[in-house]
Amino acid sequence: MYMVELLDLSASELERRNLYKTRLNEFDSILVEYALIDSYNKFKENKKNYPFLDLEGLKPGSIGYGVLEENSLLHNDALVFFTEDRVKDELKEFIKFGDRYNIDKKTLLNRKGVDKDFALKFDIVTTFIENKGFENTLKQLLKSDFGLLIQPSSNPSKTGKHALTDYRVKVLSLETDPVVESLAKKLGYINIEKKLGEYDELYKEKLEEKFFAYHGFHYTAGGRRTAGIIASQIFRDMGMSFATYIASKEARTLTKITENEEKIRYVLVNLSNEKIRKLEKLEQGFREQFVYDENICVLQVTYDTTKYSRPIISTRIRKLDSNKKWLEIIKEMFIPKREFVDTRPIPCNIVYSHKDYSAKLIR
Repeated sequence: MYMVELLDLSASELERRNLYKTRLNEFDSILVEYALIDSYNKFKENKKNYPFLDLEGLKPGSIGYGVLEENSLLHNDALVFFTEDRVKDELKEFIKFGDRYNIDKKTLLNRKGVDKDFALKFDIVTTFIENKGFENTLKQLLKSDFGLLIQPSSNPSKTGKHALTDYRVKVLSLETDPVVESLAKKLGYINIEKKLGEYDELYKEKLEEKFFAYHGFHYTAGGRRTAGIIASQIFRDMGMSFATYIASKEARTLTKITENEEKIRYVLVNLSNEKIRKLEKLEQGFREQFVYDENICVLQVTYDTTKYSRPIISTRIRKLDSNKKWLEIIKEMFIPKREFVDTRPIPCNIVYSHKDYSAKLIR
């Protein structure tokens, strides 16, 4: 539902909100597996070294890439928009979806980039997130290298059920001025009566850099990441509850952006045997429940805004300081494997202290 305070929800609306949040958590696990674990396995199968991200790249403001594109071509990409409510047609002014891009057998058979065997065997029931076959349908469509939309089905008999409804979803313009202006006005960095174009070029460039930083990316980020954060700001301006998931070959991370101020990033980390042994002593069952292929773990890093990127109650225009960070890390956790549903994540503190993982577990 469009952003409403929890206290203002009816009992049925609150139940639907809780179901939506549960589905998002389940979907996190699915995409972590596709974007990170499946990517790692592809590198291994092709006898290539996986290009682990230096943990320095997780610090706010970092460029974070540090790898040549040809060394990360096997990495899976993803751009998925998951909304609590049906996306309104007025968004078609900014985002291409619907009409010829609905997911059905006829559409898939007539589109390039979709596996023909998959299209021939396609069953619409596999587009519903709670149904068997959903993960295969999702991964097949992600391979087609297009954005996907998950929203409540329009089928009256499937009211409230979230489904993959559209593929080839595309942000129609990667021009950032409108969304930069929107965020800058919300945070008080430009006059609400003025347009961004009325400010000098240097100030506009600084605001654009901060817009990327607000969403957890460097301003040099490529097209998929740019499209994801533009769409996120549009959804936010429309008052929607949403989650945007972005994975790219260059970044080697999975990023989740929602209507809230927090941003979440998942990344693979390669721990030494010594560190694994130390962690096993501190956390019973650590190797079985958290470790892939001897030494690989999934790290989740949560970012929040700082006082420089939060709205203030004032009519004065704020002074923009390029040196002030707009995000800060508020939480780091090792994430258990999907099958261990009763295992809790393990809080840690390694991004700023990554020379000794085991000494920085938060007890």
